[in-house]
Amino acid sequence: MSSSSLVHFLRHVSFPPDPHLLPTALKSCPSLLLARTLHAAAVAADLAGDSFVASSLLHAYIRFGATADARAVLDTMPQKSVVGWSALVAGHARAGDAEGAWLVLEEMRRCASGVEPNVITWNGLVSGLNRSGCARDAALAVARMHAEGFLRPDITGVSCVLSAVGDLGEILVGEQLHGYAVKAGSRLDACVATGLIDMYGKCRRTEEIVRVFNESSHIDVASCNALIAGLSRNSQVSEALRLFREFVDRGFELNVVSWTSIVACCMHNGKDLEAVELFREMQAQGIEPNPVTIPCILPAFANVAALMHGRSAHLCLFFCIDLVLLPSLSGSFFFLQLHLAENFVWEGFGYWIWFLPACSADGFLEFFDLFSVVA
Repeated sequence: MSSSSLVHFLRHVSFPPDPHLLPTALKSCPSLLLARTLHAAAVAADLAGDSFVASSLLHAYIRFGATADARAVLDTMPQKSVVGWSALVAGHARAGDAEGAWLVLEEMRRCASGVEPNVITWNGLVSGLNRSGCARDAALAVARMHAEGFLRPDITGVSCVLSAVGDLGEILVGEQLHGYAVKAGSRLDACVATGLIDMYGKCRRTEEIVRVFNESSHIDVASCNALIAGLSRNSQVSEALRLFREFVDRGFELNVVSWTSIVACCMHNGKDLEAVELFREMQAQGIEPNPVTIPCILPAFANVAALMHGRSAHLCLFFCIDLVLLPSLSGSFFFLQLHLAENFVWEGFGYWIWFLPACSADGFLEFFDLFSVVA
């Protein structure tokens, strides 16, 4: 149901909203404006104090990043549960507001109702901070959690903080987390193994990448992708290709992320012919390239003068080309002329600057020929 349809329905129903209707509507609410409209309807129907309605309002506001509205709802709840507090902590963390998340956590601990943070609270804090790009704050959260003796991180917490540690390049902290995972018996968990592979790859410890992968008892597509990406990041292209071929031969159901990783690995390490061949094989297996695959493969097409293949790659996703893709497309200058005139609106010199590198590869005169077409 669309936003306008839902508003129309609520305005014209012959019965007032009830504690069962509003939570359902809030769960499927598509916009912040509609969430506030439903909140107003709850207040008008004297249902805003209902625990189910209030909880649904709180989670709806957090989903849209409206932490101030979520806090206002929490303050009106007669009984503040650990679920509500934890959701608000996670909401601030996902918004990148580390200070706000810590303030809510401290207030939660001082709450007169005796509510204490649990493992869900800490996981929401760590995961939210990591996803919002606050890797250092995520690592500090786990360190503080452990130092203050609240709880031991579970599998989810360890997986989240491993990614943050990898982004920071803190190999000593990563090794300590690895040791903790071994002692806690979670080393063989698929999520933890994938996190360890990713962390060691970011910290440039290629031996550990392969060792952790070989010791893992649950090999899935996520761990395969992490292994390929880790080897690629460390210029181990031959080993990455060998393992990728082994995964294909063993019948692993690799996805577009897997193929994009190995294509990017080849392209960034000077193996353009291999990248083009893998892209062909990827399409032959019916795996559709995504907007990440295209800028990875187009420079390889240009480098081997495979302009017809470049044109095919362009056609399959020409509808999503924007300034992010234009630098890659500039290397395959020739086939762009086929679509520029009818598919792009040129508004200023900023667009043209992406095509200057192509002049050296495809000729200065061709650049002015294109200019005369679209000018």
